[in-house]
Amino acid sequence: KKYTFTLDAEDKGTLSDDPVRNLRYHLIIAIAIISRMCIERGMDKEVAFSMSDIYIRKCDVCNTKEGIIKLHRDSIIDFAQRMKNEAKKGLYSRHVVEACEFINTHLNGKLSVNIIAAHINISPNYLSGIFKSETGTAISEYIRSAKLQEAERMLRFTDYSEADISEYLAFASCSHFINTFRKHIGVTPGQYRKVNFRKNFKSE
Repeated sequence: KKYTFTLDAEDKGTLSDDPVRNLRYHLIIAIAIISRMCIERGMDKEVAFSMSDIYIRKCDVCNTKEGIIKLHRDSIIDFAQRMKNEAKKGLYSRHVVEACEFINTHLNGKLSVNIIAAHINISPNYLSGIFKSETGTAISEYIRSAKLQEAERMLRFTDYSEADISEYLAFASCSHFINTFRKHIGVTPGQYRKVNFRKNFKSE
């Protein structure tokens, strides 16, 4: 509520000479951006798309600036509340949170259950059990996923070679990195970079 931005600010630009239609266009754009952000941060796609459709339909029949501005505020609060509820579903124990933080800040090193468990001072078997129970993912899978996400980022936004990325993320070899990337992402690192290199760089 505190940070809700206004649709009719001067820096938003003019999409139509008709004030109501101009505001309506900006609301549709805002809803599209918000729903995409929510999906990227964990909201179920079907839920996000349904909410987007509902608010766009409401916007389509709203014929006053005041009504569109209120609809904009209502949509932001609705999306924010649902994201808050999503966050509550993902609450983890202290040990699992510490494990995730350690993994995400040590992607450039060797990672294993034993190393992580030693860092947070619990047994490897106990860590494996609670991690799988709370996240639904084996810790080895989480490590691999985190490394591959970082590899994707490096392929998109840096000039590092496949060998450099493989070494930085502590894969056993460059060929192992390429095979793992292809198996889980669906394309080779080279193919991924060719399509995504600095795509949407400004917005990112």
